[in-house]
Amino acid sequence: MLYAATAEARGWRGIVPLHTTRSQVEQLLGQPSELNGPYSVVYKTPNETAFIYYATGRPCGIGEKYSQWRVAPNTVIEIYISPIPGSPLSQLTSDKGAYKKFIRGHLSETRYVNTHEGEALTVLGNEVRSINYFWSGG
Repeated sequence: MLYAATAEARGWRGIVPLHTTRSQVEQLLGQPSELNGPYSVVYKTPNETAFIYYATGRPCGIGEKYSQWRVAPNTVIEIYISPIPGSPLSQLTSDKGAYKKFIRGHLSETRYVNTHEGEALTVLGNEVRSINYFWSGG
């Protein structure tokens, strides 16, 4: 079990990339703890720090003139979670087979990516350092 129970509800606390708007996020979570800019906010809880990125209204995609999707401004495009303190991987996922494993760098940082569900976990040792939720298209 990851943070969401079903593929249809993949995301964090009911916030789903390309579906949830800024006003819906604020209804769920209230005002953000910090503003990183007009399209990036931070929510801090006792268990995690969440960075939420919103569409600017231009075609989404880094360095691309056009991309495969467009969404209205202030629609969530990505969620980045940093657990405090890092949670053991065994507590976050029971289906490691759904994830592709990538080992990065000399610190043996491991990244588990599930493109079908739109989720990526970054692990150092056995501690989850971050969780990303992104559009999966699946």
